[in-house]
Amino acid sequence: MSKRALIVVVLLAAPPVFAAPRTVAKAPKHKPAPKAKPPEPLIDAPVVTNDAPPPQPDPEPAPPVEKAPPRAPEPAPAEKPKTASVDALRAEYQQLKDALFRSRARRETLETALFSTQLLPTIRWDGGRHHAVTRAEVRLDGARLWESAEGLTSDKPIALTAKSAPPGAHVLGVRIEVRSRDDAKLGYVSDQSFALNLPEGKKTTVEITVDESGDAPSYNPEIEVEVSSK
Repeated sequence: MSKRALIVVVLLAAPPVFAAPRTVAKAPKHKPAPKAKPPEPLIDAPVVTNDAPPPQPDPEPAPPVEKAPPRAPEPAPAEKPKTASVDALRAEYQQLKDALFRSRARRETLETALFSTQLLPTIRWDGGRHHAVTRAEVRLDGARLWESAEGLTSDKPIALTAKSAPPGAHVLGVRIEVRSRDDAKLGYVSDQSFALNLPEGKKTTVEITVDESGDAPSYNPEIEVEVSSK
């Protein structure tokens, strides 16, 4: 038998030897130190310089949009005026004038036939040479008896047309306009009324005299009336 086989036999024949358990003290486990965080990288702050671009101006506001004015309503077509010829108007005016004249003449004829009482008026300018009467008017009970647009040009009395009237109380009105001969812009107007009593069946003469009194601006024309009946 070889040595190798012998050793194996011996080992197999020998009783097992148990070794005493060995106590191994465990070393305390140390917690690993926390890993240090790597430093954060530094961020460079922006450097403010005076080379910044200037601020942009605010944009100009847009011009307001003008609204078109509302359209005015179209005017209604005007009616064509009725044209009348000048000759037709003159003819109508002449007809009215003739009718008025005939009416007055008829009234005077009736008054003459009905009333025997008459009024015989006269008017005269007795003022100085610095003033002149440019317009005069005489009325009886509001109705015009006489009018002169040329005034009184002389100091002689002017006899007016006789007027038949019923007897009794009446009102005689006289209106005159006086202008200065030196300055035509200066003038005076006087309108006065007088009470008359015409006796029945008689002719009453009324003499109207226009005079002046004082100087401008206190100038005051005077009107005098003298009445006589026969």
